[in-house]
Amino acid sequence: MFCNVCGNENPPEGKFCWNCGEPAQRSTVTSLPVATVPAGKGCYAEGSILVIPNGTPLPRLCVQCGKPARHTKLLKYSWLNPVYYLFLFLGLGILLIMAIFSKRINLAIPLCEGHLTLYKARKKMTIIWLLVAALAFGIGIAYIESDYDWLAWLVMSVAFITGLVYASRVNPLRASMIDKQTAKLRGASPSFLGTLGARTS
Repeated sequence: MFCNVCGNENPPEGKFCWNCGEPAQRSTVTSLPVATVPAGKGCYAEGSILVIPNGTPLPRLCVQCGKPARHTKLLKYSWLNPVYYLFLFLGLGILLIMAIFSKRINLAIPLCEGHLTLYKARKKMTIIWLLVAALAFGIGIAYIESDYDWLAWLVMSVAFITGLVYASRVNPLRASMIDKQTAKLRGASPSFLGTLGARTS
């Protein structure tokens, strides 16, 4: 079901649009040709950065290849201003800092069939690797007091770092800045960015 206001595709049972928040208006039409879906007027490119003004839907093109997209994936993005890392010197944990100061936004990201499948595969792989990392952590703890404690720390470190790398590659886009007016994201393909144009004053 597509929103009549912004054109975002939403679940059939939804009461509000996931992108703009407008109440869902039921229709006998459950899908629309890509060409009839409104484009994301207002989005623009700053070099390799995708800039999305608050409340502006993306055009119905896959952000990874620029091809027509019949699917949107609602994804959560967060960004922490680097200046807040100074609070680490005050003894605040990184998780507490992120929970208090991180800026967050939910975006409906258009993806073609191929890149949607790739996203799902990466997500499954990340879950599997996190389980492997947890197992490696448990084994490392078991040997932490033995003569092989260096190997235990190495296994745990490699598992943790690899898990972070996998997790960072799941999302097709990565936030480089989020504030009340705009969200700036990296990772969009040049072919997608080329359809947006540069910012106009």
